[in-house]
Amino acid sequence: MGTENAIIKIRNRKVELKLTFEYADHIMHNFMHYNPPHDVCFLDIQRIAKGAVFQNKKGRIWCGVAQFNGKKYQIVIILTAKFAVVKTCYYYKHA
Repeated sequence: MGTENAIIKIRNRKVELKLTFEYADHIMHNFMHYNPPHDVCFLDIQRIAKGAVFQNKKGRIWCGVAQFNGKKYQIVIILTAKFAVVKTCYYYKHA
C-alpha cells in the first residue's frame, strides 16, 4: 500500500500551524514539515485533530473544529492524493 500526503492547518486565534503528514494504514507518521506555535506540541496536534468533526468543503478540502484545553481550534485538511479522502477522514473522525 502506498502513502498519501495531506497538508493540515490548525488555527487558534492568530496562530497558524502548517504540517505535512504521510498517511499509511490509518497511522499518521513521518511528519515532514513542522512549525509549532508556542502553546501546541506535536502530540497535542494529533489529539486536537482526532477530536475534530470534519465536513467536506470543496473537493480535497476538509474543515473541522475541535476543542482542546478550553480553546477552540479550526483544522483544515487539504488532500494531495484523491483516494486519501476515505483513509484520512476515517482516521480523524473515528480514531
